[in-house]
Amino acid sequence: DAMLNVWSASGNQTQEQNGPTAEFAVVPVNSVSCPFDSSELEDSKKEGENNASPLTLAFIPTAGVGNFFQTLPEDVRMVVVPRNVRELPDGCFRGRASLKRISFGENSALERIGCDACRETGLEEVSIPDSVAELDDRCFYRCANLRSVTVGRNSALVRIGVSVFEGTSVESLSIPDSVIALCDRCFYGCRSLRHVTFGPASNVVRIGRYAFALTNVEAVIIPDSVIELCDRCFYGCISLRHVTVGRNSALVRIGSKSFADTAIESLSIPDSVIELCLRCFYRCKSLRSVTFGQNSHLECIGVDTFRESGIEEVSIPDGVRELGNGCFEDCKSLRSVTFGPNPSLERISGSAFEYTSIESLIIPDGVVELGKRCFAFCTSLRCVTFGPSSSLARIGVEAFAYAGLESISIPDGVVELCYMCFYFCRSLRSVTFGPSSSLERIGPEAFNYTLSLFRELKTPNSCAQC
Repeated sequence: DAMLNVWSASGNQTQEQNGPTAEFAVVPVNSVSCPFDSSELEDSKKEGENNASPLTLAFIPTAGVGNFFQTLPEDVRMVVVPRNVRELPDGCFRGRASLKRISFGENSALERIGCDACRETGLEEVSIPDSVAELDDRCFYRCANLRSVTVGRNSALVRIGVSVFEGTSVESLSIPDSVIALCDRCFYGCRSLRHVTFGPASNVVRIGRYAFALTNVEAVIIPDSVIELCDRCFYGCISLRHVTVGRNSALVRIGSKSFADTAIESLSIPDSVIELCLRCFYRCKSLRSVTFGQNSHLECIGVDTFRESGIEEVSIPDGVRELGNGCFEDCKSLRSVTFGPNPSLERISGSAFEYTSIESLIIPDGVVELGKRCFAFCTSLRCVTFGPSSSLARIGVEAFAYAGLESISIPDGVVELCYMCFYFCRSLRSVTFGPSSSLERIGPEAFNYTLSLFRELKTPNSCAQC
């Protein structure tokens, strides 16, 4: 018969009473009560026959652990954790490539799996006991063979720590309702991960930085309890097409590059969101539609937020005060931009709509400044309209350079037309100023390669440097 090495710290079970306290007991496989599948033991028996290396099974002692983990044999394949063990200590199995399985007793009292506990082991599957409240940082880090992780419906798990499953081959996971925090990089780089689900009563508050970055998750429903999607939490998930956020969501912030380089096709931003941060939907080429609710609390669309996305139209919520630099830059399919009835917008920043296909635009009265190159290379832009109560004071450098404008009426409050602001607007035939114009300066080359296309530019009397 193939032999099974059974190892425990209480050698008294197999040695004389006065003998060593930690030894191997070599017994026939069929004489050991083992929690593992018999087919696995058969495979191990065959492996033992082929390699002359019998399977090692370790039983963690129920008390007086002492130096148990330090003296554990290097070739241990299976570990049994008795039900009254409350903790797997930090680094206890770290680097043991031969370790394939850990079994927890029924009604296990285990509460914590420590930092680096099973890091870089050969584990292939694990079932987390319901009693576990914390998976501490990196506890299964780079377990490259780990494909199956099971967490029960009645789990008490509260925290999945930093890099817990980073670099594993986990294929799917159901996050129990008890979990509050998904920490930074907890599933980072899990290329085999396609399905992640949250329960209807989920309590997750925060999805950490890089939590699911560079995975192959295909769809996700963000729990209503989530307040923050941290920076790059789904970054580079090239298979991610569907993201759902409920109407009752408490989400406040969508962090930098949260969904950058994903395949999202559409998204409804909940009313609770205040900030869309730097590049949060950057290079989402498949993103065609983004909608905001009528009661949106959004205040800022950040730098490069939708840059190089496939968005076709957008209605800016009334509460937005600033459109950040490049927020819609290179959205070549973007044709329509509208504002609500009571817009709060004050500034359209540099390159905000550069290289888009906008055809016409009504600038809200509250806008004070059009930033550098904000509508540059908008070759389809024929008409820009300002209201009679416009607060606009400055049209920035190259603001409309290479645009398709045919005519424009400059609001009375504008003090400065900056350098090259209408440069190469070859279709521009009419520029008018009101009788109460406050214009003081027209910058160099403001109308270069434009003036030749209309007979005369009548500047207001207020303009000293025209």
